[in-house]
Amino acid sequence: MNHSDLLKRLSERIHENDIREIISLLSLQENESGIHALYTWVYHTDLRVSANAAWILTHLDACHTPWLYSRQKELIEEAMQTTNTGKRRLILTILLEQPFDKEEINGTFLEFCLKHMISVQESIGVKSLCMKLAYKQCVHFPELLEELRMHLEVMEPDLLSPGLKVARKKILNHISRSARHS
Repeated sequence: MNHSDLLKRLSERIHENDIREIISLLSLQENESGIHALYTWVYHTDLRVSANAAWILTHLDACHTPWLYSRQKELIEEAMQTTNTGKRRLILTILLEQPFDKEEINGTFLEFCLKHMISVQESIGVKSLCMKLAYKQCVHFPELLEELRMHLEVMEPDLLSPGLKVARKKILNHISRSARHS
C-alpha cells in the first residue's frame, strides 16, 4: 500500500476490519516506512486522519510497538496538547504499552496524569489511562507512590464509574504491596 492510498483511507471512516487489513499490509512491507507514515499522520491537521492513524497504532503487534518507544517524548507532548479527547485517549493507550525508565520520568507528564485522572471534564477512558500511567511513572519512587496514593484516596469511590473504581482499587492495591515490600 503506497502512502497516498493509506492517507486517503485514513481520511475516511475506518472500522476494525480496515485496521486489521492496513496492519497486515504494512507488516508485509520490507521496511518501516508505512509505520513511520502512520506515526507522522498522528500529527496531521485533519482530525480524522490523525485519530485514525493513532487508532491503527494502538493495534500494532509486539514486533512493531518498540519502534514507537523512541518517540515517547513526542507522543507525550501530543497527548498533553491535543484538545480532542478521543485522540488523547488513543495516544495514552499507545503510551501505556511503553516502558517508563526510572531515569527519564517526565515531571510535566506525571503532573498532567495526576491532574487529568481527577478532572471532572475528562472522559472516563482518559482518567483511567492517566491513573495507570501515573502509577507506571511513580512505581520506582516510594515518595511519588505516596503522592499518587493521596490523589487516589481523594477520589470519592461512590462518585466514580465502575471502571474507574476498579482501576483505582487495583492501583491502590499495587501501592500497598509495594509499601510492604519496601
